[in-house]
Amino acid sequence: MMKKVFVDTLESGMEFASPLLIKNSRLLPSRSGNLYIDLELVDRSGRIKGKIWDASKEDMEKLAAGKFAMFRGRIEKFKEELQIIVEQFTPIDQSNVDLADFLPTSRFSVEDMVGYLKRTGASLSNPDVQALWDVVLADATFMDLFSRVPAAVSYHHVFVGGLLEHTCQVVRLADAVASARPDIDRDLLLIGALLHDCGKVGEYSPGPAFGNLDRGLLLGHIFIGAEMVDRWSSFLDNFPDPLADAIKHMILSHHGTREFGSPVEPASAEAMALHFIDNMDTKVESLRATIAEDMAAGEEAFTRNQSPMLKRRVYRLSFKPLPEEYNPFAPSPDGQSAKDDLL
Repeated sequence: MMKKVFVDTLESGMEFASPLLIKNSRLLPSRSGNLYIDLELVDRSGRIKGKIWDASKEDMEKLAAGKFAMFRGRIEKFKEELQIIVEQFTPIDQSNVDLADFLPTSRFSVEDMVGYLKRTGASLSNPDVQALWDVVLADATFMDLFSRVPAAVSYHHVFVGGLLEHTCQVVRLADAVASARPDIDRDLLLIGALLHDCGKVGEYSPGPAFGNLDRGLLLGHIFIGAEMVDRWSSFLDNFPDPLADAIKHMILSHHGTREFGSPVEPASAEAMALHFIDNMDTKVESLRATIAEDMAAGEEAFTRNQSPMLKRRVYRLSFKPLPEEYNPFAPSPDGQSAKDDLL
């Protein structure tokens, strides 16, 4: 394996020689009329821009998104952001790198998160909802992708297992809301939480470079998710059509407004609650990720860069560190979900 230098260790003025994963690449004209390649390069620790001056179409063909290459050059700062001025590159095969160096991964194990979903499903009281829940978790093809794809490709939970972690957090928050509001149907809210983003398995690639699939660009995860509910419910005898419609309504409306991609707006208490729960988890995670990736030195109160989702600099001191052993999805000794000691 080639020696790895991680993005989060780079400083202006350094000489650089290390493999990186190409997330995006564009061949563009420079002011002088020559061509250059604009790169977005990543490893598990972060991302960095790259520039290859006086490039050619042949160079571009070797630097497609999702490929790996050995890059040599120097680190410079441009508009307060670090970038690599690439002097030489060599494409390398995926078999010659350790994928764990390039793909950020959820800190929680797939086994623990899936186990949490199974225990939650066993607590449901509506037999139709529980039957649908069990069919979903028994769908091996779906669960394989569900455990690997990110929840988004830029804004939040952009890591292996990101969709599964986000879904577990939304289910967990939904359970807390249902406990605080007993006039909300807990079973309906929880199945909506489980399935609200299920269509993302048809929207995003599991890697090595997270990106949009053609079907996802054509249809979007909201439509794909509603379509998946029809397929899963068809495996169950006499699944109630009104219940299927209520679940699909939550999926179709969970972005809240047509402006943000929902073909319908929340019209039930469960759909309204799900929208705000999902919105909170995505935005709090975006804020956390912006702070974690911030390159600001010292004790500056606000991040140097804006959150790409929130479009603003965020307060760096707003999160307390979590203990290493923190895992809200691990079973407790009695077999139930572990209690959150921080609450």
